[in-house]
Amino acid sequence: MSEPPGELPDDLEDAPDDPEEDVEEDDEDEPPRVILGRVREVRSWLSPQLAHRHADRPLWFVLEMDDDFVGVFERIAEGPMPTRESSSILSGIREMASEKSDHLQQWLGPTDSIVFGFHASATFEEVQRAFEEDGFLVVGTIREGRVVPTGSVDQGA
Repeated sequence: MSEPPGELPDDLEDAPDDPEEDVEEDDEDEPPRVILGRVREVRSWLSPQLAHRHADRPLWFVLEMDDDFVGVFERIAEGPMPTRESSSILSGIREMASEKSDHLQQWLGPTDSIVFGFHASATFEEVQRAFEEDGFLVVGTIREGRVVPTGSVDQGA
């Protein structure tokens, strides 16, 4: 059966003019994504002493556009940490994010800027729960500087 000339079939009348427009709307419906890890998993970018001393501290990577949704510090109070150590850890995470930017974007999505952080007091599980309560989808964890998809056998701590 065909439609009269000049008229669109009923199922195409509401289709977007630009297919990319529909894709962007779909992206807006997706939850923000986060990659979690522990300081020990970025040890290649840290001094051995610092990586060992703070091995279990949780860390994360998100897209800059999703950073406003991160509420981990409001949910979990952070204890004191020497500024020099905190700065060194952040510097190491920054180096890793810079070197592995393309790899991180495969999981987080394309961006001009990836935001990262770590928590000096919380456990990995507390940080994961905080991100999930903030509406984030945990897409993977960092293992030896690489993202392992959530649910993978290799994901263990």
